[in-house]
Amino acid sequence: MNYEKRLFIKQKIIIHKLKTYLNNLERSSINTSLSSLTYFFPGGRTPGFLIIKTFESFKKFFFNINHYLLSCLSHTIKSPELIVTQNLSNKKFKEIILTWGNKEQFKSDGSFHDKYFNINSKKNLQTLWIILVDKTFPHSNNNIIQIEENYFKKFSVKNFILQFIKTLYDNKFSLSKFLHYFPYPSLFAKNTSDILIDIIKENKIKKLMMPYEPQPFQQYLIGNTKKIKKNIKVVGYLHSAISSFPTEYIFRENSPDKLLVHGEGLAEILTKNLYWPKKRIKLISSMRYQNNKRKKFENNYIYLPYELNKAKDLINNFDKFLSNKKNNSLNMVKIKGHPETLNYRKNKIFIEKLSQILEKNKKKFSSKKNKMNINFCFGSSSVILELLESKKKVIQITSNPLFEIFNSYMWKYISIDKIGDNIFLYKLKKYKKYIKN
Repeated sequence: MNYEKRLFIKQKIIIHKLKTYLNNLERSSINTSLSSLTYFFPGGRTPGFLIIKTFESFKKFFFNINHYLLSCLSHTIKSPELIVTQNLSNKKFKEIILTWGNKEQFKSDGSFHDKYFNINSKKNLQTLWIILVDKTFPHSNNNIIQIEENYFKKFSVKNFILQFIKTLYDNKFSLSKFLHYFPYPSLFAKNTSDILIDIIKENKIKKLMMPYEPQPFQQYLIGNTKKIKKNIKVVGYLHSAISSFPTEYIFRENSPDKLLVHGEGLAEILTKNLYWPKKRIKLISSMRYQNNKRKKFENNYIYLPYELNKAKDLINNFDKFLSNKKNNSLNMVKIKGHPETLNYRKNKIFIEKLSQILEKNKKKFSSKKNKMNINFCFGSSSVILELLESKKKVIQITSNPLFEIFNSYMWKYISIDKIGDNIFLYKLKKYKKYIKN
């Protein structure tokens, strides 16, 4: 049995265990849509990652409990009260779009342009925009609400203790419910749902749309929406090139009525591996990656992921790879950090060490651009799909192939060659199967 096949079998076993775990919880008193432990994002930093690692190997539970504890400790830096900024008219809204936004998306005319659906808030004033932001920004459109998390100026042990006691009391001192609901994402889910449910009750909302990343606040909102208005249509958009092992997208109780997917290859993964009924999926051309709007990728870059897991292993693997190359065999490369984590201390240190490795192996690179063009991607990175669909060559440096490589047994339009220890070369067999634009 070859290497990829062995990994794929392990992946299928983990997915089956996660689905069984979800089904059992849904038959219990646990509200799975509110639970922070049921967001199975394989990239780490979430409580649900602990469950994934436990099903990979029970002994790994103890080595990954920090993902759960750090989420609980968020109560020391984040207030339970959200900052809500709104400028609403007296109009009755018929549709809500719940999305994320940043400064660049708020335009000088007071409108907001959404990068996921590629539409502007002023296009239809009967659509209400609920925008989750890191910081609120000025706007004049009267169909926009901004929601910002409220950070304490200093660590608040008091708030941690208050939330600890409140979660226990609200759940009648049930330990199992406490473990599911105490991490901060569950509190954020409650607060955002309260805001939107009041709006839904006050308006004749017929549709709720969102760029879908099955996070607790989305799941909990969908469940509560269906309780008060069963006829509301909930539409999710799988907006990005999803992760290589997309366990967070396992079909569940409060999944959207319809999931928009911009690639038949993605649709096949959802139905064949993640339990989605075909009738719940609609194949579309990408709204985010339209040809005239699509990001233009250059060659000879090193792309870093949002989350750097086992950073030391990534550095060592890359160093080994370069040491085995001939002098002047590669084009010069530039490092491109993830835009949302450029200022993280951990990422700055990684970039510094990576620069040292490049300097150490500088003889392997040539300033003459007559060598093979290649891009390197570190760790778990959905940009690999974007690069491949842009007809670029990609090498992935990974520290955990089980969770991070695009296994061709799941990703059937991708060919993958193992060219070193945890180093893989990718090619795309057919274009526009994962990003149709």
